[in-house]
Amino acid sequence: MKFLPKLLIIALLWGTPGLIAQDCNPCYMNSCGFDFSVYGEFLYWDICITKDEEMFSLTNPETTLNYSNDYQPGYRLGALAQMGCWFLEGRYTSLDSTKTNRSVIDAALASELVNEEKMDYSVADIRVGREIAFSRLCASITPYIGVKLAWIDETATKQAKPDTPTVQGLKYKNNFDGYGVEIGSGLRLKLLDCCVTTRFVADFSCALLKGTFESDVISLEVPPEELPRYGNMCALVFVPEVYVGLNFTLLDCNCFNADLSIGYEAQFWTQYAFVNNLASTVGVRESGSFSVDGLVVRLAVGF
Repeated sequence: MKFLPKLLIIALLWGTPGLIAQDCNPCYMNSCGFDFSVYGEFLYWDICITKDEEMFSLTNPETTLNYSNDYQPGYRLGALAQMGCWFLEGRYTSLDSTKTNRSVIDAALASELVNEEKMDYSVADIRVGREIAFSRLCASITPYIGVKLAWIDETATKQAKPDTPTVQGLKYKNNFDGYGVEIGSGLRLKLLDCCVTTRFVADFSCALLKGTFESDVISLEVPPEELPRYGNMCALVFVPEVYVGLNFTLLDCNCFNADLSIGYEAQFWTQYAFVNNLASTVGVRESGSFSVDGLVVRLAVGF
């Protein structure tokens, strides 16, 4: 029994250097001291909007927009520089979503009311972090901190087609510009190392953005008339984000590499304000939230 503490100490001294790798990550770090990669991602996402009351209106369902799943394509471009364990990453995400609901006003005149909502989602992230590797597990975690910038434009239109004098066409515009701090961590775990190296990858982050909502209303009568704006509103928006997927190494030759990733990403934006395209009173905002989620296919090349 006297030798047991000594054996434990020897085991810890032998195992610790292997668990916390000295050269950052020997499982999948190449021999280059500096790595630079660029990547493009195809996004197939749905923007799901939830407003406090109108989303679930039962008293007037004909004027409630149908926010069912409606996945639409988008893209993300990024670049990553890594020296040793440290990395710097910048990326830009863009997605345009359009959803439409139609209800009949007058069957005899074949007139219908069209509610249309468009959202232009543009977000930029700048991140700096450090990789911590566990070589015996062929895994690593990468905590990071960064800045998130957002420019989100929403346009809601309520208009009769063909034109009906009793229904006034209106266009509501809502622009959100925000910035804030983002923290998170990535995870990489090697699963297979035959033929094509396969890894499980994940990313978890949250950001708090301070921003302003600027809104105005435009009458669609001929000629169009811009109604008075109803001011800016300041808000704090909390944005948690998660990504999980698989990464496949396509090519790893000297200092050049290429890989493909397929995964799922979801973001949730809280404390959001929407223009109200359903209210009869001009200048009404609604509180609510929205989420984006869907498929992410990424192709990256590094050298």
